Amino acid sequence: MKILTQLTLISVILSLIFFACTYILSPKYKLTLRDTYSTYECGFASRRKSRLPFKLQFFLVGILFLIFDVEITALIPYGVMYMDSQYYSQLVLILFIGILVLGVLYEFVLGGLLLNRSVKSEYLYIYDGEYVVFLPYFLFCILCSMIYDNLKYVVLVGVIAYLVWRGK
Repeated sequence: MKILTQLTLISVILSLIFFACTYILSPKYKLTLRDTYSTYECGFASRRKSRLPFKLQFFLVGILFLIFDVEITALIPYGVMYMDSQYYSQLVLILFIGILVLGVLYEFVLGGLLLNRSVKSEYLYIYDGEYVVFLPYFLFCILCSMIYDNLKYVVLVGVIAYLVWRGK
């Protein structure tokens, strides 16, 4: 047999032996339902319930972080693709970043990123019943300028868009 097959077989056999020894030698006692669901505080009786309330908003922000973190790690291979300098790879990168930014803007406009719902975001403006989000758009312009190496033109477009928006 090959060495890799032998090592795999040995590790499986050792794992089963350790599992069987632990199962056979462990003490046998039955836990009641109260013991199972109660908290354990260094041998003392617990002073409060085991389930403490928490804000669901923290959970939602954590889930959003995981989703966008995984999507951003998908951008790592584009550093190598950018060296290829094909228009198709740049278009795919811009579309991917655009969809990512649209997802963040959607969560931002709906207030999913606000921990305190009673406080309005400082970047969320309501004008004539429409939501206008300026800062993420400006950051997206800067990100696109990094791709095309034309920072001055994209920043100029962002500043003009800001001045037009402020003039309304």
